Amino acid sequence: MSLAFVMLITFVGSLIHVYSLGYMEGDPDKRRFFAYLNLFVAAMLILVLADSYLLLFVGWEGVGLASYLLIGFWNWNPEYAAAANKAFVVNRVGDVGLITAMAIMLATFGALDFATVHGNASGAGDLTLTLIGRALLLGACGKSAQFPLQSWLGDAMAGPTPVSALIHAATMVTAGVYLVARSQAIYDLTPDARLVVAIVGAVTLLYGAIVGCAKDDIKKALAASTMSQIGYMMLAVGLGPVGYLYAIFHLVTHGFFKANMFLGAGSVMHAMNNRVDMRSFGALRTDIKITFVTFLCGWLAIIGFPFTAGWYSKDLIIETALAEPGWRAWVFGGIALLGAGITAFYMSRLFFMTFFGEKRWEEEDHPHESPLLMTVPMMILALGSLGLGYVLYQTHIITDWLGRSSATSSTVSRSSRSWPSAYGLRAHGDRCRPGLDDVCPPRGPPHRAAASLVTVAARRDLSRTTSTTRCSPGRRWPWRAPPSTPTAPSSRAA
Repeated sequence: MSLAFVMLITFVGSLIHVYSLGYMEGDPDKRRFFAYLNLFVAAMLILVLADSYLLLFVGWEGVGLASYLLIGFWNWNPEYAAAANKAFVVNRVGDVGLITAMAIMLATFGALDFATVHGNASGAGDLTLTLIGRALLLGACGKSAQFPLQSWLGDAMAGPTPVSALIHAATMVTAGVYLVARSQAIYDLTPDARLVVAIVGAVTLLYGAIVGCAKDDIKKALAASTMSQIGYMMLAVGLGPVGYLYAIFHLVTHGFFKANMFLGAGSVMHAMNNRVDMRSFGALRTDIKITFVTFLCGWLAIIGFPFTAGWYSKDLIIETALAEPGWRAWVFGGIALLGAGITAFYMSRLFFMTFFGEKRWEEEDHPHESPLLMTVPMMILALGSLGLGYVLYQTHIITDWLGRSSATSSTVSRSSRSWPSAYGLRAHGDRCRPGLDDVCPPRGPPHRAAASLVTVAARRDLSRTTSTTRCSPGRRWPWRAPPSTPTAPSSRAA
């Protein structure tokens, strides 16, 4: 998972750096800007490459510092300085949660490295794990702008547009999702904390979508969409082992099409004298054709148009939510579907208000295309917005790679009290989830069953698995409660 984040951060971050060369060309403080931008990327790399919560916290605070410096880059404007302060303070509230979780880990396990904490998590009490899980979630809410700590994200648009692209696509707001997914060994043992994660994600994805409908500022509308899309990822990680894979899958594809759209918004601002009000745009498709085509690709991806990146990744999350048992399918699945519909509405509103309709320009406006330093990164991201989802889905790169590692790491050492749910399996009497994990668990040791289920359910490809039998939708899995030590599931009923 660290390598998946490293590739996203460095590739998208490099394109944003190239774009910034053209966007900040006339700014007298561009050297300071690039120093802050590289600090931002370096801090995020420390965060995702850390082998302990303590080193992760160093990168975590570095990302917070860099975001403060970049959001308030033009701090001669009091509103921009206030926006930077707001982001800094709200993130400190979230940091209280992460620091509290680290303190509980240190008192319980005597260490903060991932290997010790995750390896010994099964020996901790239910209350301890729940407290750690909820404290980690508070930290994630602050960094990823999730409810109730989402207020800073819209004001963060005060920074230069490349900063917005970097924050929303590859660095800061993805850190909270990374923290929860990295701590899966803890969340798998505390269903209560994981349920809260799913609830927070569901509330935020719907709230962000509704906020996006009310914004006429093109960057703030995109910021609201980021809040909503990160909510989808939080919902996914709150739904269990397969959800972790789909959350990271959507995070990677989102990094491409959201960076594409933010850079496209910057190109529109470049053409319209740095104005951001969509009500003063209109009919720009004929004057900035490259920006129009690249933005079109991002728009298709975020609304989930068939065979685009967003269609592959977001629909898997919706499918997972709809396959939850009982009331969760109605609540989480319904909210995920409703959020997708609202997203299609307000993103289409943004797209058509900007590029279609009548010209609503002012007399001094003379729209013109951005230079190649800005348009070439947009073209590359546009290709990713269209084809990345197909590549990752059809080749199973994300699901196979992360599925194997997650199934063979901390799951093997879990205690019997969490089996079989800790392996992503359903207890006796629960129904198979049609279309997602409707693959009956194979015979064999529990860790092999877990590995097979997670990878097969994630890629839904029976042709590569020989030891599984397909369940019919609605069929109940027949094993009973496990004994004191994990053993293989009982033989399946005819």
